[in-house]
Amino acid sequence: MYGQGGDAYFYELTGRYPLTDFLEFSSTFGYARTKDAYEVDYPYWNVGFTGRYKFLAADLRYYDTREIHFVDGAGEVVNIDYPNHLTATVVFSLSVGF
Repeated sequence: MYGQGGDAYFYELTGRYPLTDFLEFSSTFGYARTKDAYEVDYPYWNVGFTGRYKFLAADLRYYDTREIHFVDGAGEVVNIDYPNHLTATVVFSLSVGF
């Protein structure tokens, strides 16, 4: 990652299923390998619905993740304060494309 002195890799698997001509269900599971830059790795996932009409799209999605702490050689948790917390959230977005 730029300016952090380490690499970060993100792996994702996404599935989509059309419910109608205009409505789609989708979900993503991913893993962020950022220990070199931020001293944490974490899995994340989201699930939601996307509605499309001509050039407009509306998306309602639930995002969640789980923090993973690393233990050093003495059995102590490394950098437990970062990130402070990872909070699940719901996001609504509108998009225009052409």
